[in-house]
Amino acid sequence: MPDSLKQRLAFHFHLRFSNSLNNSQTEDSNDFQGVKLERYVLHTIQDDLVSFNIHLPQEGDYFIEIFASLVEPDPNPFGQSFKLKCVCKYRIICKQLTQRMHPLPTCASGEWGPAKAIRHFNIHPLTHFQAIFETHNLPVIIKFKCPKQLKFHAKLNSNQYSSINNDNNSVSSSATSNTLDKYVKYEYDEHNFIVTFIIQLPNEGQYGIDLYARDPEYQTEKRTMSHCCKYIINYSKSSNLDPTPNNNNNLYHDYSFDRVKSNGQQKLISPRTNSAFHQPEQSHSSRSSSSRETNSLGNTPSIPMPRIGGNSNLLSQFGMAPISHIDPTITLHSTNSIELLFQICKMVDFSFDLIYHHTLSDLSSRTPLTNLNQRLNASDYVTIKPNGGFNVIFALNLPKQGVYTFTIYAATINPRNDVQLNTNGQTELPAVYTYLIRYV
Repeated sequence: MPDSLKQRLAFHFHLRFSNSLNNSQTEDSNDFQGVKLERYVLHTIQDDLVSFNIHLPQEGDYFIEIFASLVEPDPNPFGQSFKLKCVCKYRIICKQLTQRMHPLPTCASGEWGPAKAIRHFNIHPLTHFQAIFETHNLPVIIKFKCPKQLKFHAKLNSNQYSSINNDNNSVSSSATSNTLDKYVKYEYDEHNFIVTFIIQLPNEGQYGIDLYARDPEYQTEKRTMSHCCKYIINYSKSSNLDPTPNNNNNLYHDYSFDRVKSNGQQKLISPRTNSAFHQPEQSHSSRSSSSRETNSLGNTPSIPMPRIGGNSNLLSQFGMAPISHIDPTITLHSTNSIELLFQICKMVDFSFDLIYHHTLSDLSSRTPLTNLNQRLNASDYVTIKPNGGFNVIFALNLPKQGVYTFTIYAATINPRNDVQLNTNGQTELPAVYTYLIRYV
């Protein structure tokens, strides 16, 4: 979307079977075995990128229509209606399924994530900025900053539990509760206008949560509440799960993460990016190439200690921010593993370095300290996990006790879907954040 319209454009979609080619689907062409086809589409908006990730339930021919509308400012956005116009239409021919997916939880129709709350109601998320997030601990706490005093309601859904089918973008205050609604409550800070949803999930699995809001100034208790936004929550008690889906029935995780890896580099891309452009021989950053140079004596040169902390200008430019560990100096006691969570709001290339510097015994020896520095093969000790939307986790497993520096490099992707090259034909990936990690 153009920057001038990305805060005002709303989208919707309609997925159906092609009746002309699927005679068996003459009725209920929007359904598959009693499930609406829209539950096989993950529609999200992230900054200026609108995506529709489609996992068809069976082979066949389909049509998907995309609708859009400009949302005009309204003093009473709750209950506001607007007309959407069809902006494009695609025919999808699916001859073979690579994997079968569970449908998304039965929530209100439309987009996932908090963008709708921002666009329509000026309600801004404080804790969860993407449509999908993983959690290993309970309760789940979701917070929003509101423009004024508002009333809220939440509905929790899961394919594991029977729920009331709700395809509408409003809910009556007297509507029958689902089995799972008792696991959600909210608190409202009337002084700061902050609403906090507290979610206790009964079992592991995938859940969808609908959040509704009402303005008491315009809507009485008897009026329906307007749908504000919805999230997908993937809950597992263990954090040591392989994020790569298998070939069986799968739940929706993250679609913006390309798992192609080469020499410690991975890429966050949008659905519009074709991963075919990844060329391993071109994926080395300039810092990687220079680290392999030798001095005039044929020896590997000493590795200087990098600057600890973040480059605030580049972090802002790339839409990056540390979430789990804001302090760049970390001490690990009796464990060699750590997960560093970053928020990444734009499409970026990134790479990383892991350098082993010294241990306490090294410091007491006569060996010059600079000769003890060792650049490790980072891909042996660092893995990258998607964490919903454009959040990413760098998971480190350090090989031995000592002092390490872990540096993250990043560069934005240009319109040709690659990073800018310098005069030597090398990719420029400047350092954006460096951690000093002491494993004792």
